[in-house]
Order: sequence, then C-alpha cells, then structure tokens
Amino acid sequence: MQGLSHVHAIRKTLTFLFLTVALLMITSSFAANAQPHTSTPFAGTKANTGTVIHSKEGKKNILTLSDDFKTPDTPDPH
Repeated sequence: MQGLSHVHAIRKTLTFLFLTVALLMITSSFAANAQPHTSTPFAGTKANTGTVIHSKEGKKNILTLSDDFKTPDTPDPH
C-alpha cells in the first residue's frame, strides 16, 4: 500500500503544477492584451515623423497612426 500512496501523491503534485502553469499562461495573455505598444518614430528620407500604436480589441489587432504621421511620397512598402 505504500507504493500506491506514493503514486497518488505524485499525481496530485503533477496536477497542481499543471493547473498552476495553465493559470499563469492565461493571466499573462490577458495582461498582454491590456497594454498598447507604441513604435519608435518613423525615420527615413521621406518618412521622419509619426508613430503607430498597436492594441488589441478582443481577437482583433488594431494599428492607430499618430496625429503627426505624414504619408511618405514613396511606393508602398511590402
């Protein structure tokens, strides 16, 4: 019977660790969605002002251009 209780204790420990890791992953994914990210100012010969802000609304990724962004007079970047 000693071996059976040892197996039960290991199973309970592994279950606890799995649930802890799952909870941490879920919590960090919610925290990542709450904070918008702002780029550094655009730099180049034709584009040297403005930034972009990345945020999430549900499952959608949203990019918002700053008010001082100027569209460069160049071909579309890829």
